[in-house]
Amino acid sequence: MMLKAWNHKALLAYGYGGEGGKPERLRDPTGNALFLKVSASSKTWIVQMRTPKPTTITIGKFPAVGLNDARRRAADLQQRKEAGTLLAPVSEPVKAMTCQEAWDMWITALTTGTNFHGRKKVNKPNTLAAKQVSWRNVFQDAIGNRSVCDIGEDELADLIDEVRDDGLYAKADAAVRHIRAFFSWAKRTARKTGVKANPAENLIVGERAERKRHFTNEEVKWFAMAVMKEPPIWRDAYLLTLLTGMRRCEALHLARAEVNTEQHSLDLPASRMKPGVDFRFSVGPVAWQIIERRLRSSNSAYLFPSTSSKADSPISGYSSVQRRVRRNMQLEAEKAGKIIEHWILHDLRRTFSSGANAMMDRNESRLLPKDHIERCLSHVIGGVEGTYDQNDYFREKRRVWSCWEGEVRKIIGHKLFGNIENPVGD
Repeated sequence: MMLKAWNHKALLAYGYGGEGGKPERLRDPTGNALFLKVSASSKTWIVQMRTPKPTTITIGKFPAVGLNDARRRAADLQQRKEAGTLLAPVSEPVKAMTCQEAWDMWITALTTGTNFHGRKKVNKPNTLAAKQVSWRNVFQDAIGNRSVCDIGEDELADLIDEVRDDGLYAKADAAVRHIRAFFSWAKRTARKTGVKANPAENLIVGERAERKRHFTNEEVKWFAMAVMKEPPIWRDAYLLTLLTGMRRCEALHLARAEVNTEQHSLDLPASRMKPGVDFRFSVGPVAWQIIERRLRSSNSAYLFPSTSSKADSPISGYSSVQRRVRRNMQLEAEKAGKIIEHWILHDLRRTFSSGANAMMDRNESRLLPKDHIERCLSHVIGGVEGTYDQNDYFREKRRVWSCWEGEVRKIIGHKLFGNIENPVGD
């Protein structure tokens, strides 16, 4: 196969045509002693020069190192040789890369077929779309702005567990497959990404173990104490989750347009709810104070806007905040000689459900109807009742949330709860 032109497309299309397994060497017509060494399995940039002995310097694999980049490096080597400073090949330091930058590079490679061996491997549009959905829904907010070299297995597992706890097993399994493939690619292209190990390689597809973790009353108090040490935007996001039992994505992605100031409620569209139906959170009075506080704090389209992105987008950096809250909770627990079991934010939903169902009136009878609590959790009511009863239980749900706020006040104490209502310094 003849190379008709020296450009990215032509180099990608060029196939090995050597004999006996001996690599071909294609010389760059622009000079700088640059060659593309083509074997049956790879394409490698090399520079051949006398220093004063004949020397071959490897620059990198194509297309991970593109044509323009290879020419720039070859020209730099030539200048160093002429200046007498070329004593040995010098490798360039790997630039710190965020997960989002690495992900975009991977998706581009899968779109154009430019994998690190130079072989054609183009994903179908629906496959690429599925990977992008997993990234946006599960990983982007949590790790997108983080260094791709700093991600650990535990935080990836936590993110997957949040999805599984919603009962979205197929979605969780797809996310595992996609994140494993991404970090596998990142490790193979370590010269670009800097990734030395795949933190997702031990994540398991098909896990179905149901979590039953929920906070004890002591842990609820330690949680509130830890959260109050966070910046106001994260403090309020976590507190709203505790007081309502909302799912993480429902709370952290709240939009100003979803706030109903007349009804003192949050009206979320079906597209934002797991059951796929519109839902109204007729929250309690303290939760509403938090919502009003966030509305006053900025003009963003989101109640919890990103503090790092130039674009108007929801908050990100959840993983680092989660680690701090866990650490501060453990410090409080150690004062009582106890150790806190690993938890994720979704465990607050079980805490809300368990606590609300355990509340008793003065006669030691159940205080709140079980189906009202289930409706607060936006669980689907099945059977004939779910078909015929189309009441939205607005007031009943508000009573549940209000009673739960009262219970949290008893658990953590009036002083700490007062700081939640009116934080010092806000």
